[in-house]
Amino acid sequence: MNTEDKIEERVFDAEAMDRAMTEHIERVGNIEPVNETDKDESPTRTNNLGNVEMGGASFMPPRPKTNLDLTFEGDPNDSTELDMGKSANAGLTRDDSLTATRLLDKNWSPLIVRKYQMESWPLYIGIICDCNLNDLDTVIYDARDEAEKFGFLDGNIQDVRNFVGYLSDAIKKHYNAIKKGSVEGVAVLWYVDKMFCSSLDGDFMTHYSCKMELYQIVNTLPHI
Repeated sequence: MNTEDKIEERVFDAEAMDRAMTEHIERVGNIEPVNETDKDESPTRTNNLGNVEMGGASFMPPRPKTNLDLTFEGDPNDSTELDMGKSANAGLTRDDSLTATRLLDKNWSPLIVRKYQMESWPLYIGIICDCNLNDLDTVIYDARDEAEKFGFLDGNIQDVRNFVGYLSDAIKKHYNAIKKGSVEGVAVLWYVDKMFCSSLDGDFMTHYSCKMELYQIVNTLPHI
């Protein structure tokens, strides 16, 4: 075999590569190792590492997502095509399935501020969102447990800052996984001994009126 023949032998066949990728993706998760009986004249095969071999070369096909990849990433089947009027408002508002956030009937998506006692100190969570918020307490306490694993409840100044940032991300990712883009604002406010930490996101950061409404509510709550 001369040099030209060797070079020609290693040229990829695009159609064969497409077939190999399709076949591999269809059987991902149920790959059997190649043994001696598998060594035939087939243009493609899967080796012991799960790589697709063809023309003397091998490549790694895309890896499917695992449960670890989906941590705080939400449901991979999430969508913007959900009607929050039916999901959260008993069907009494307009269908908002064509937009990430509703354009009318905004009075049905009011700002809420929820108070928690976190490590015996007051924590205030503000959120502007069209989604049903009945599971907010579960989201907060689950995120609290995860944050503790990262050492964000060790009692240091930076840990307090990291804790409120982590909570903010957890809230956004949870409700945006229900409907993409539905979270318009998140505020996490935590008072600890001689220190107040405020993390604002979305409308609370960019709109003065939202920020003032939030802080007026927080200023009122301790006096009720």
